[in-house]
Amino acid sequence: MTSDVGDDGAAQAFGRRRLLLSVVALLLFGSIITSTGSFLVGRRSVRAGITNHELPLTGDNIYSEIQRDLLRPVSISDQMANDTFLQDWATRGETDSTIVVRYLDQIQQRFGATTSFFISERTHNYYHPKGILKVVSETDAADAWYFRARNMTTPYEINVDADTADRSVTTVFINYRVFDAAGTFLGITGVGLRLDAMGSLITSYENRFQRHIYFVDRAGNVTLSGSVATLNKGALAERPGMEAIAQEILAGKPEPLTLSYERSGPTCWSTLASSPTSTGSLWSSRTSRLRSGRLSGYSS
Repeated sequence: MTSDVGDDGAAQAFGRRRLLLSVVALLLFGSIITSTGSFLVGRRSVRAGITNHELPLTGDNIYSEIQRDLLRPVSISDQMANDTFLQDWATRGETDSTIVVRYLDQIQQRFGATTSFFISERTHNYYHPKGILKVVSETDAADAWYFRARNMTTPYEINVDADTADRSVTTVFINYRVFDAAGTFLGITGVGLRLDAMGSLITSYENRFQRHIYFVDRAGNVTLSGSVATLNKGALAERPGMEAIAQEILAGKPEPLTLSYERSGPTCWSTLASSPTSTGSLWSSRTSRLRSGRLSGYSS
C-alpha cells in the first residue's frame, strides 16, 4: 500500500515536471518566434525608413545646399548675360576690346571668381580679363564645349573643364547664353570657380551628412567629388558594386532615384538627383549594415 502511494506520488511529480518543462519550452519557443518576427519586422521598417524617407530627404537636402551655393555664380552669370552694356557692345561690332576686358576684370575682382569670360558668336573671340585669349574653332577639341552649349535648350549649363587661360587648373564654369533684345544669339558669358574650392565645399557636405557625393557626367564619369575622393575619379561603373546599377543611374530620369547594391558584404543605399540645367547628375551614397537588429551606418 505504501509502495503504491509512493509510486503514484513519484509519477505525479514527474508529470508535473514534464508539464512544467513543456510549458517552459512552449514559452521559450513562442518568445523566439516573437523576437524573430519583431526583428524581421523591425529590420524591414528600418530598411523602408532609409530607402523611402532618410535617403531621399538627405539627398534633397544635399541637392538644395549645393544648388544654393551654386546660385551665386549662376546669378552673377545671369546678370552678365542680361547686362545691356555687354549686349550693346557686342551688337555694335565689338569695337575696342579693352572695354569688355575691363568689364570682365571688374566682374572677376568684385565677386572673387576664378575667371570671367565672353565668347562672341560673330567673331568667335574668347574675351577674358587678360584680353582676347583665342579664337574658338569647331576643329579644336578644347572648344567643343562652346559649339555644344550654344545649341542647348536651357539658358545655362554648369560644366567642369580645364581653364582656357591656365590648362593646369580645372574649373567649374557657369556657361550662360547671351541674346539681344530681338532674340539674336550673341554668344556665351559667365564665371568660373576653381575645382579645388568646389571640392572643399563638397567635402564639408560629406562630413555634415555622412555621405559620399559625386557629380557624374552623361557618360558616367565622376567629374567632381570631395577632396578625398577627387584622387580616385574614373567611371561610376568601376566603383565596387555599382556596375550593376550604373546604367539605371545614367538613364537620365527626371525624378530622384533610390537604389541599393552590395559592396564587400554591407548593403549600400544610394540616391540620385539630376539637374536639367547641368551636364550631369548629383549622386550621394551611404553604406549601412544590420548588426543584431540595430542599424549602424558609415560613409561609403
